[in-house]
Amino acid sequence: MVESGRFLTLDELDPSVDLASCWHFPRDQWHRYRIPGHHLLLVETGAIKARTPQGNLTAAARDLICFRPTELNEYGNRGPTLFYQAHINFAPPPRDRLTPWLDEKGPLPALVHLGAAFDDMRHLFETLCIEIVRPGAAHRLRLRAAVLEILALAADVLSASPSETVRLDPWQRARLRLESELGGDMTIGRLAREMGVSADHFIRQFKRRFGVTPK
Repeated sequence: MVESGRFLTLDELDPSVDLASCWHFPRDQWHRYRIPGHHLLLVETGAIKARTPQGNLTAAARDLICFRPTELNEYGNRGPTLFYQAHINFAPPPRDRLTPWLDEKGPLPALVHLGAAFDDMRHLFETLCIEIVRPGAAHRLRLRAAVLEILALAADVLSASPSETVRLDPWQRARLRLESELGGDMTIGRLAREMGVSADHFIRQFKRRFGVTPK
């Protein structure tokens, strides 16, 4: 159960992005700095070592690092390293320093091994880098959406059975349309024509699929 005084519930998420960029360090570098919000790093190549208040960690390619707000954070790369980064507040003040709680997964961890999900995560970080410099409501909304998708993807990876995007087949789509237009102008004949079948065939297959007639 979420500890409301220490973590953010999903309903409280209202993210903003202060910085998003991509960096390549050809040689070893070490950084000591203050983090007012969350600092996320996505490692594409190389390796990163860090000393944080939550403990030490080592991240390799295809890993996501989630640094929490702190007065002193330290990390450095070992050898040539390419990574994306983003400074994110997951909620406005006064709860801007709290870490999201991913329901049954617990709080967003400091290190997530992405594996096959890396390409999808990189696309989201690229979206942050592109949209953050563009003015206007549409771009601000895309930034917020990308942050929420980052959390959703992390939650999927942390799950023992990652979820897949739900896609309706033609019969499920037809049933959804019938259910949403009760009392409307939708007819069985019209749906059958859209699917390229006769009304009788539509009725038989619909009943076989769902156990009820379209009516």
